[in-house]
Amino acid sequence: MVLARATSGRGAFGAAGATAGTALAGTATIGIAVEDLASRRDEVVAFAEDVLCPALQLPGHEGELRPYNVSLGSSLATTALVVAALGWIEGVLAKFCGIEWRKTVPEFQTLSGSMAFRTIELPRSVAFQFRDDTSGATALFAPSVGELTDELQNTVHKSDAVLFDGTFWSDGELAAIRPGARSARQMNHLPISGGSLDFMHQSPARRKVYTHINNTNPILMPSSRERAQVKQSGIEIARDGLEIVI
Repeated sequence: MVLARATSGRGAFGAAGATAGTALAGTATIGIAVEDLASRRDEVVAFAEDVLCPALQLPGHEGELRPYNVSLGSSLATTALVVAALGWIEGVLAKFCGIEWRKTVPEFQTLSGSMAFRTIELPRSVAFQFRDDTSGATALFAPSVGELTDELQNTVHKSDAVLFDGTFWSDGELAAIRPGARSARQMNHLPISGGSLDFMHQSPARRKVYTHINNTNPILMPSSRERAQVKQSGIEIARDGLEIVI
C-alpha cells in the first residue's frame, strides 16, 4: 500500500488490489486523484470503506488495517520537508541573483524587462523557450528530453538558438561501464547517436548547442570521433563560460 500525496490542491488515495474476502496471487497498487480532497476526505474514506472492505465496517473491526490509504489532501508544497528544501534553495540563490517562484504556463509571460518565457510540457519533464521582446529573437533550453514531441520539434525549428539535451551519446552508455545501469531513454534522455543528432542537424537555428553532458559522454574528449561527428553536424558542445547572443 502506498500513501499518495496531493499536489496543486488535489489529493489521492492508494488501494491494494485485493478486496476483503478475495484471495489474489499477487497484489497491485493504484492511485486515484480526487479534486478538493481536503474538503471531501470523509466522503472519500466512506467510499473506500464501502468498495474495498465492507466487512471491516462491522462491529469489532474498527482497529483493523484497511487495504487503502488516503492522503491529507493538502498541497505537496505545504509539507514541512518540501518547505524546508525550498527555503534552503532560496537561501543559496539569494547570494547570487535571488529567486522568484513562477507558475509555468504554455503562453509567454514577462520574466524581466524585455525578456519573456514560456513552458513546453514534455511527457516526463519540461523545456523553456525565451524571447527578447525587443528583437523578437528566441532561445530554447531543453536539458532533459526523452521524446521529440510535435510541439518540441516545432519550437526547435522556430528558435534562433537551441540548447538541447546532450547527456548521453548512446542509449547503453552507462551499462557499458556499470552493468545493470539504466539506459539513457529510461532516464528520460534521448541519446545523441540514433536519437537527436539528425534532428538537431536539420534545425535552422543559428546556434545549436548540446548541453547537460554527462562525464561518460565521449563528445567531451577533444579528439574523439563522436565529438567530430557532432561538430560536422553544425552543433556546438557546451562549455564553462559559454555566452550566446541572440
